[in-house]
Amino acid sequence: MIVISGDGRQMHMLNETASMVWRCVDGVTSVDRIVERVCEEYEVDEGTASRDVEKAIEMMREKNLVRISDTG
Repeated sequence: MIVISGDGRQMHMLNETASMVWRCVDGVTSVDRIVERVCEEYEVDEGTASRDVEKAIEMMREKNLVRISDTG
């Protein structure tokens, strides 16, 4: 998946897991639920899924692709 920044100046190529996370970051789905979905889809343990999801979200935050409140 390729995501284009809001200003149209940058393109970011997401791997399969990051693409799934991107589709789930909708302002409604919790990070815990995203982790569950990654576990189900890729048959990985919760620890691995949690690390992958957090890594993907952090990358998206750093590149200003998403805004996620830490306060819920």
